[in-house]
Amino acid sequence: MALQLLAQWMPFSEGSPKIPQKLGLVVKDLRGDKTLQQGTLSGHQTEVLMFPHAHYGLRRQKRDWVIPPISIRENEKGPFPKMVAQLFFHAASSTGNAVEEPTETVITVVGPNDNKPEFTRVVFEASVMERAHPGTSVMQITATDADDHENTYNAAIDPSADLSQDPSVPHPNMLTINQDTGIIAVLTSGLDQQIASVYTLTIQAADLQGEGFSSTGTAVITVTHSNANPPGFSPTLYTGQVFENKVDAGILRLKVKREDAPGSPAGKAVFSILNDRAGLYTVTTDPETNNGLLKTAKGLDFETTQQYVLYVTVVDAVPLASLFTSMATVTVDVLDVNEAPVFVPLIQMVEMPKDISVGQEITSYRAQDPDSFRSQEIRYQIGHDPSHQLDINSETGVISTRASLHEDSMENHTFSAVVIAVDNGRGLDVSSLGHIPLLM
Repeated sequence: MALQLLAQWMPFSEGSPKIPQKLGLVVKDLRGDKTLQQGTLSGHQTEVLMFPHAHYGLRRQKRDWVIPPISIRENEKGPFPKMVAQLFFHAASSTGNAVEEPTETVITVVGPNDNKPEFTRVVFEASVMERAHPGTSVMQITATDADDHENTYNAAIDPSADLSQDPSVPHPNMLTINQDTGIIAVLTSGLDQQIASVYTLTIQAADLQGEGFSSTGTAVITVTHSNANPPGFSPTLYTGQVFENKVDAGILRLKVKREDAPGSPAGKAVFSILNDRAGLYTVTTDPETNNGLLKTAKGLDFETTQQYVLYVTVVDAVPLASLFTSMATVTVDVLDVNEAPVFVPLIQMVEMPKDISVGQEITSYRAQDPDSFRSQEIRYQIGHDPSHQLDINSETGVISTRASLHEDSMENHTFSAVVIAVDNGRGLDVSSLGHIPLLM
C-alpha cells in the first residue's frame, strides 16, 4: 500500500497568543485515493507532504556478515580439490556496485593426535633425605608433545607414577607424582638409607589428559643420610670474662657432645647466637674438637654494659631429620680497663693580644675521663712548647704566660703547644695529648 500524508496547518497572525498549533494529517491510499484517516481542521488550508514510494517486503538498511571459523583436519583423504564449505552472500547497491568491504573467512587446519609425549630427559635424577616427612618435594617431571595444544587436548599431558617402584620396600608406594604439576613427592614416612638407598620409578606421560598416546620414562631417586644424632651442649650453662675494648678476644669454649663419626659431614657443629643483634660476639667451630669458640667481634664498653647474657644454639651442618635444637646460656662479664683522658676538642685554637703580660691567663684546656665508674684525678702538663714561654696549672688546666711573647720568635704570628693529661687510675697511668695552636 502506498500512502500519502497530508499536513494541515493553521495560519499564525501577528499579535495572536503563542499557543501550540495543531497540524492536521490526512492519510490516503495512493492507489484507491481513499482517505484512511483525516485530522484536518475545517476552514484551513491543507498542505500535502509527498513521501517516496515504499519498497514492498523487508528492507535492510545496513548489514554485516557473521561467518563462523571453518575447521578441517590435516591429512584428510581426497579427492582434491575438496569442498570445505559453501558460502552464498552478495552485497551491492541498486546500480550493482559493491557497498561493503571484503569479508574475511577463517579456515583452521586441525591436526590429529599423531604424536606421543616425550620426556625432556632420558633419566630424571634427584635425591631425598631419609626420614623425610610426607609431602616433601623431590623433583619435577616434564614432558612435551608436538600436537596442537591451543585448539585440542592432543598435547594435554598427564604424568603418573603408578607403574612401578623398585624396590617396593618398606612400602610399594613410598613416592607419588602430582598429575597437574609433575612434581614427585614423598607419600609415606619410612625412607631409610639402610633399607633402600636408591629407588627407580617407571613413570608415564599420556596426552588427551591421560587418555591418549603415552610414553614411559625413568626417575632415579637417591636416599641420602640424615643426622639422627643431633649435637648437644654439655654443660648448658657457662660464665666468662673479657676486658673491654678488646677485639677478637677469646672468652670461653662451648663443649658439645655427639655420637656421629668424627670427620663425617653430619658431625660438624654450627653455632648461632640468638640475641646478639649488635654483632658483638662470634662463635666459631674448632675443627679438631667440634667445640664452639666464643670471641668478641667488636670492642665492648664497660661504661655502657657490664654484663651480657647470650643464648647460643648448635645444629649440624647436615640438616636434622628431627627438629631438636640444643641451647646454652652464656654469661659474659665485661672487665673495666683504665682508659686515657680525652681532650674535648682535640685541637683548641687560641688568639692572644700583642700586649699580653707575663703570668696572664691565655685559656683553659681540660680533658674528660671516660672511666665514669672510677673516681680519678687528672693532672696536666706542657708536653711541647717551642717558645718555652707557657705554663699550665696541673690541677685546673689553665694555661698562662711565664715570659714575654715576641712576634719575631713566631712564624706567621702563630705557634703551637702540646698539653698532656694524665689520670691516677689503678695500675699504669694513662695519658692523652691535646694540641693548642696560638695566634697573636
